[in-house]
Amino acid sequence: SARRRGLGGSLAQQQQQQQQSDLGDGDTTRNNESAASAAAKRKEVGKEAVMEFLKLHSLMREAEREKNELSRRLQAWDGLCRGSIGQVDSASTQQVGTHITEINFAPSHCSTCSVPVAQQLLTLWLRLFQASPSTVAVDLDFICTLLEEMPGIGKGFLESKRMVVREIATKSPIGAKLVLNELRKRLSVSRCMNCAEILGKILEVQEFEFAEEFSQLAMDVLAR
Repeated sequence: SARRRGLGGSLAQQQQQQQQSDLGDGDTTRNNESAASAAAKRKEVGKEAVMEFLKLHSLMREAEREKNELSRRLQAWDGLCRGSIGQVDSASTQQVGTHITEINFAPSHCSTCSVPVAQQLLTLWLRLFQASPSTVAVDLDFICTLLEEMPGIGKGFLESKRMVVREIATKSPIGAKLVLNELRKRLSVSRCMNCAEILGKILEVQEFEFAEEFSQLAMDVLAR
């Protein structure tokens, strides 16, 4: 009987120790799960913070671009109102409060935007030239750019370039000489269809200073 009681006590003690061990394992598991859950929450919070930062940074950059664009437009409009467009001293700087900020022209390299932007700028140049041909400078580089064939620019921009060449040839003596010499050079070495069409558009205009020279060029081209 004493032996059975001793065995019973040993079994009870072992069961109690096993229960305590199971409780300890359960606490450890719960602690691990809690730690993993807390780590996952911290990771999620960190990810949300990064996304929010990127969003705010993008909005800040967009606001900065809009501010610069608005500043350039205001500067250009002010220059037009004062008749000082193209003046480096007035168009390259802008005073804001007590600070002077430089405003530089940034060309568009976007394949979608570049052609419409270039066409608008060319149209603006043409209007200024038509208003006062003698005060708008024309150089050889500009003429060559207008005569250059650029694939993919669209029919509208191509026609705008040809119209500008025609206006220069018929309203500016200096520009007419540049256009005449460049057309003669290009048509003498190749059958440039673009140059031929430009020459035809120039001849549509009646009674301008170099009309005979351009007519003679057309006859020389046809005689070849």
